[in-house]
Amino acid sequence: EYLLPDKLLKYLDGGSPYPMLRLILPDHDSGRPHTGLKEAKVGVVWAEALGLTKNHGTYQKLMNFTSPAYNGPGVVGDISLVIREVMEERYPCRPSKITVGEVNDWLDVLVAIVKDRFGMTNTSESNESSLWKSMLEKE
Repeated sequence: EYLLPDKLLKYLDGGSPYPMLRLILPDHDSGRPHTGLKEAKVGVVWAEALGLTKNHGTYQKLMNFTSPAYNGPGVVGDISLVIREVMEERYPCRPSKITVGEVNDWLDVLVAIVKDRFGMTNTSESNESSLWKSMLEKE
C-alpha cells in the first residue's frame, strides 16, 4: 500500500498492480516466457506481420535498424523505437479502450505464436496454443 502512489491505488480500486508491473518490468516477469528472439529477428517478425516486401522502405527500416542511412538519429540502433516509429506512421495515435489485462493477454498470445512459428521449446503451460486460438477467435 505504501509503495504505490495514492492515485494508482484509487485507479486499481482494490485490484492487483501485478498486470501493470508485468508490462513495466518484462525482464522480471516469470509468468511470461521470453521469446528468445534477437533484435534482428524481431524486425523480421514485424516485417512479416505487416506483410512488407523486401523492397519496401519500411521493410528496409526494420532490417537496417542500426543504419543511420535508413533511420533517424533518435531511433537508430534501437529496434523498439524503430518499430514504434513505423507503427506511428502506419496507424496514427487514437485513444484506446484496451485494458492492461488485455495487453498482457495479447503479449501472451504473441509469445505463443512466436514459439509455435519458430519451433521454440515450450517452457510454460501446455494450454498456450489454445489461449491464442481463443483470443484470435474473439476478434
